[in-house]
Amino acid sequence: MGGKSYGRMNLTEKISEELGIPKTVVSGFNRIELSGNKEAVINDCAGILEYSGERIKINMGKNTILFSGCDLCMKEYGSCQARITGTIAYIEFG
Repeated sequence: MGGKSYGRMNLTEKISEELGIPKTVVSGFNRIELSGNKEAVINDCAGILEYSGERIKINMGKNTILFSGCDLCMKEYGSCQARITGTIAYIEFG
C-alpha cells in the first residue's frame, strides 16, 4: 500500500489513512454534525422511532438518539441521512 509505514495501526486506521477519509466512515461509527443548536445532520439512520415538534427519536442501528427542543422538524430523510432543524435543547443517546 504505497510503501507507507503503519507501525501498529489497525486495519481501519490503515484504510482510513490510505484513502484519506475519516476513521468514523470506515469503522461504521455513526456520525452526527451539529450547527449550533439549530441543525443536526445524522448519518446511518435506520428509522424514525418518534416524531413531534418537541421530540425526534432516531434508530441508529445499535443505538438510538433523541433530540428534544422546540419547533423541531425533519427537513430531510433518506439515503440513510436525516436533517433536523429547530431549537435543539438537548440530545440523549440510548
